[in-house]
Amino acid sequence: MIERILHRISVELLKTDQGQQEAQKYHMLKDHPGWKVHQAFLVAVGNNISLYMLSREFTELTRDEKDAQQRAFYHTKEIIDFLMNPLEGANKAAAFERHNKKQMGATKKGATSKEEQHHG
Repeated sequence: MIERILHRISVELLKTDQGQQEAQKYHMLKDHPGWKVHQAFLVAVGNNISLYMLSREFTELTRDEKDAQQRAFYHTKEIIDFLMNPLEGANKAAAFERHNKKQMGATKKGATSKEEQHHG
């Protein structure tokens, strides 16, 4: 569910002029040295979660405790991935849409050519 929510946020951002302006600001932010620090913190959180899951403390938890923590860690990872690249979902959706339009254009063009051959 978290993944769908984050994807929706990403896609909705690019649907408005203001959102597109915000996306431009985000791209400028990625070139700032402070962004590298921010990324390093996010990576450190993910790495520490992974290390904890390999620890004796984690392996000694009950199955239910492990399950609950694994679910929480999975959702945390989704959020970290989103924060590392919040426009990824929008970019993938746009690429998918462009691909579908090309496919539809090729299908229509192919159908028209076949009709011309059949009638010609």
